[in-house]
Amino acid sequence: MNQIGTTRWVRCSLAGLAAFAGAFALMAGVVFVYAFRLAFEVRGAPDQARIQAFAGSVGPTWGPWLRLILAFAVAVWVGRSSKSAVLEGAAVGLVAAIAGLWLAWPLDARGVAFFVGTTLAAIIGALAARRRPS
Repeated sequence: MNQIGTTRWVRCSLAGLAAFAGAFALMAGVVFVYAFRLAFEVRGAPDQARIQAFAGSVGPTWGPWLRLILAFAVAVWVGRSSKSAVLEGAAVGLVAAIAGLWLAWPLDARGVAFFVGTTLAAIIGALAARRRPS
């Protein structure tokens, strides 16, 4: 059985990029809500320095965790009807993790840990969703 030939590479790549973009969008949403709250608090234009400080702390702390969770979620979607769940989960996780390394440069131990964790979370998600033959 040729699992590499039956793998849906485009779907896996797009799912991995969706996990990365989704994490980025969720972080932007959190910063937007914070800025909105500040604007209501001061009843005018919010302090840009406070918003930038908050955004600077949200990205490095929440970003890798959101990417890991979303990689798991999209790998569940990809792995639903997969014949090669491990390979497709790994592809989803690697695409999401490599995109995340772009933001974590220069590479440190935490970045490597989240790279491996994102890939493993996607593999586990794809395996969990795989349909078992009856």
